[in-house]
Amino acid sequence: MTAATSGTTKRDPVTRSRLVQDLRALGLAPGTCVLVHCSLSRIGLVIGGTRALIDALLEVLGPSDADDAGPFRRPVRALPLA
Repeated sequence: MTAATSGTTKRDPVTRSRLVQDLRALGLAPGTCVLVHCSLSRIGLVIGGTRALIDALLEVLGPSDADDAGPFRRPVRALPLA
């Protein structure tokens, strides 16, 4: 049974560079303020996992002293990575 006949689709693994491309296509740019809450499984297989997503966001948005985890007030870079 193929993906086409089973009703499922097989997606290629998502790379950091693809994340950067997609985030920019969504209109994110340096200095944009965003709050991110996501399920990596909904993106697909992300090569590099959480770290790749965080690095892609930082590349697109640029450095900021305000990088934190909302009410937790912990820097994003200090969050435990799965």
